[in-house]
Amino acid sequence: MRVKSLSTGPAIEAMESRTFLSAAPAPSPLVTDSDPVPVITVLKTVVHFHGKLTGTFSHVLTNPDAGNAYSFSATGNLGAVGTVSASASIKLPGFVAKGNALGTLTLTTSTGTLTLKLAGPLEKGFGPMPSAVRYYVSSGTGAYANASGAGNIGITLAPKGDGLTLNFC
Repeated sequence: MRVKSLSTGPAIEAMESRTFLSAAPAPSPLVTDSDPVPVITVLKTVVHFHGKLTGTFSHVLTNPDAGNAYSFSATGNLGAVGTVSASASIKLPGFVAKGNALGTLTLTTSTGTLTLKLAGPLEKGFGPMPSAVRYYVSSGTGAYANASGAGNIGITLAPKGDGLTLNFC
């Protein structure tokens, strides 16, 4: 004897008339529409860099397919920010058709620190260090806790690792 099995596909059932036992009443709001809502405004301080830093750079050994990496160390004066010491790392595109050099630059002053994110122009993989990068302020401490800003940095590397110049404009 053969038994027929009945199978039904997915079905949509009306839920309006059903009572859900696990549902809880909605909580009452802590703030009503008639209560004043406090507004907190965090003011950003726009930081402009104008000046030149000089220092040294070194080539950092990485996986050959990942592209070249460099570290920088420099000091100088950046106008209104004053005297700074800088440390940076930047990674160039590796085994890709095209990519951007990316890095981080930290500026330290007597009143706080600023961290800048760096991005070079689109270039082919295993290309040279770009002659300029764009930056934006990603974070700050001390007097620069609410800093923002963006601009360009010209990069000049001396032959054989003899020196480095960063021109902020």
